[in-house]
Amino acid sequence: MLTDTELQLAWVIYYASALIMLLALRPVFGWFRPKALGYFLFSILIVLLLTPAIASPEQNLWAPAHIVMLYSLLNDEILIATQAGLFMIGGWCVVGLLAALLHIINKMRHSHSPGRQPQKKQGKASAV
Repeated sequence: MLTDTELQLAWVIYYASALIMLLALRPVFGWFRPKALGYFLFSILIVLLLTPAIASPEQNLWAPAHIVMLYSLLNDEILIATQAGLFMIGGWCVVGLLAALLHIINKMRHSHSPGRQPQKKQGKASAV
């Protein structure tokens, strides 16, 4: 069994590798059109890699949720697999809400920028 320090070191190594992988894969998701599809798929990857879940409730051990879910399903531990899946769904909901909030803020910032002139509609000239 690993000590607390070894477990924390393992998590640091796991998260550092996951972040390096995300940084390396970011340009790949930039090629998707529309951009929203790339953001959506990248958010799924972020949640998949960075969401922890309880692996062993008796020992209070945590592990990446996708690994916990797959391992629990292989061992017919449906409750733990469901918990891990719900952790991932909850994480994706939070990431989705943050992305929607950033989208709304960007829309508001660009629509009310001071250098932008409102567009006038060109219609027929009225006869006086």
